[in-house]
Amino acid sequence: MAHRLAQADIQVVRLIQARAGGGSESTASRLLTGSGDTPARIRRGTSLTSRRVEEIMQRASDQWPADLPWPPDIPRPAPSPGSPAAEAADQRAAVPVIPPTAARFLLERERPAVVAAMELGPSGRLRSPSALAEALGIPLTTVRHALARAAAGAPAPKAPGFAEDPSWTWLVWTIAAAAGDERFRRGSAA
Repeated sequence: MAHRLAQADIQVVRLIQARAGGGSESTASRLLTGSGDTPARIRRGTSLTSRRVEEIMQRASDQWPADLPWPPDIPRPAPSPGSPAAEAADQRAAVPVIPPTAARFLLERERPAVVAAMELGPSGRLRSPSALAEALGIPLTTVRHALARAAAGAPAPKAPGFAEDPSWTWLVWTIAAAAGDERFRRGSAA
C-alpha cells in the first residue's frame, strides 16, 4: 500500500529544497530540522507531527537568508522577535529613503520618464518594471532583482555616503518606495 504524504510533510520537503538552493539537501535539512535525512524519511512514508512541522517552519522563518526568496506558495510564519530574520526586517524598515514628495520633485526635474514609470498597478506594486529599467537606462534584470529582494524581505541596501554613487538596488528601492509600492510600506510583510 502506497503511503500518501500529508500536505504539511510535502511543504517541509519543498522548504528544505528551497533552502538548499541547488546545494546539499542534507545540509539544508540539518539546518532546519536538526537531521540531514528528514526529507528521505518523509519520502519513505514517515510522517511528521503537526507540532514538529510548526517547529520546523518557525525555525526556517527565523533563520531564512534575506537574499533567498521564501517559496511563495508556502505560508511563512512571522519571524520570532530577536531572530536573524526579524532583525533583518527591522533593519530594512529603519533605513531612511528619500521622502516621496522630495523624490518626485527631483525626478520630475531630472527624469520625467522615471516619474511616468512610477505608476502603480492594481496589486499596489509598480505597474511596469520594464518602463523603470528603460527610464533609468539599466537592464530589466537589475530592476527585477532589486524588487525581488524587497519582496523576499532582504535588508535595504546601504544608502550612499557623501560623494558616493548610489547602487542601482538602492535607487530602485528608493524610487519604488516613493511611488508607494506595497513592498516598501513600513510594517507590511514583504
